[in-house]
Amino acid sequence: MDWSTGDLVWFDPGLGHPLPGEIQEVHRAAQMIIVQALINGKACRGACCTRPPMQQLHWKRYHERKQK
Repeated sequence: MDWSTGDLVWFDPGLGHPLPGEIQEVHRAAQMIIVQALINGKACRGACCTRPPMQQLHWKRYHERKQK
């Protein structure tokens, strides 16, 4: 999957449900994505490895999830 800075995504940080977030940084060489989400009005950032299997990371592009 080709990710870009500014993409809106759903990210599951392990809370049992996905959170909407925005990709802040994409590090292709390190295969890392930095995403920022608002939790209780505070900005929280998390990193995620983009190596397969991608489906286990619970990442979805926001517009793809919204269409369902």
